[in-house]
Amino acid sequence: MSDVERLCAIIAPAAALHGFELQGVEWAYQSRTRVLRVYIDSEHGVTLEDCQAVSRQVGAVLDANEAIRGGYRLEVSSPGVNRRLFTLHQAERYIGKPVRVILRQLYDDQQRRFAGTLASTTVDAIVMTTDEQAYTFPWHDVEKVYLNLDILGERL
Repeated sequence: MSDVERLCAIIAPAAALHGFELQGVEWAYQSRTRVLRVYIDSEHGVTLEDCQAVSRQVGAVLDANEAIRGGYRLEVSSPGVNRRLFTLHQAERYIGKPVRVILRQLYDDQQRRFAGTLASTTVDAIVMTTDEQAYTFPWHDVEKVYLNLDILGERL
């Protein structure tokens, strides 16, 4: 189990206590400070007060489990309109929507970044189409997938 998977297993129940689904977790660095970003969502949306309440709960659970060594800053937020899709299950919800895909390595020794429409998902891959062609990317080759709703002026 990866570090992020372990953290998700600890954080998801804490978010659920407040009625939120954990969308994903990622590590970042800001001014040499490790930042743990936790994204939550619900069908009713997420307010600043919701983020604060979940942050207190998640912080307490992480401390109680001694889940993170060393210093870090915790950020809890909504995934936003152009949200990152952390799982294939999340991607299934947005079939037919525009996405940006970043691969871990070059595709056909040419590019890592693609923009197009999420056409479908399989058990272990996403299929996206562009004006030129369709691409199937195995999930383990995908570094990140983001909705790209700004190009349509859409809202969730």
